[in-house]
Amino acid sequence: MLEEDPGWSISWRSAGAVVVPGMLAREARRAGDGVDHLVLLRQLFLSFVFALVAFGLVLVFVYSGPVAQPVAVMPLVVVLTGVSCLVAQRLFSKPLDLTSSASLAAGYRTRFFLRMAFGETPALVGFVGFFIYDWWLYPLGLAFTAVGFAYAAPSGRNLAADQERINAQGSGLRIVPALRGTA
Repeated sequence: MLEEDPGWSISWRSAGAVVVPGMLAREARRAGDGVDHLVLLRQLFLSFVFALVAFGLVLVFVYSGPVAQPVAVMPLVVVLTGVSCLVAQRLFSKPLDLTSSASLAAGYRTRFFLRMAFGETPALVGFVGFFIYDWWLYPLGLAFTAVGFAYAAPSGRNLAADQERINAQGSGLRIVPALRGTA
């Protein structure tokens, strides 16, 4: 764990910000310059996770059994989407820009949102598969999404790995202070 890492800072108030649409943005505006951007990024990550769990809870109430005329290719579509999105996360991740702390943070955020977009796609395809094929396609898509989200998460382990890559390139920049806005 990096010594400057503030952790995930989960409280009842931050959990509410993750669950209630628009509350995360309102809290960030209210904090103004005192906001820790890494904590904010982590709360945003959790809101993506929560949304997919909420979709699953809705589907529990929607499920009425298998479709009469299932689209037999749909499981293959979910698997191919999952695999291709996991590969795309790695292929389309550009190296971080190490010219300044601001460019490092901006590049990290861009890469984070790109990875989240690719990571979320299998669950959304599985969500569609739930309606046109069978219930188990959503959990299948979620499995691929969980792997993609683990790769994208601004976790201490992932940040430490990024810091090792930055150090290996001979840069003195530190990723956690850059993301927190304190560098």
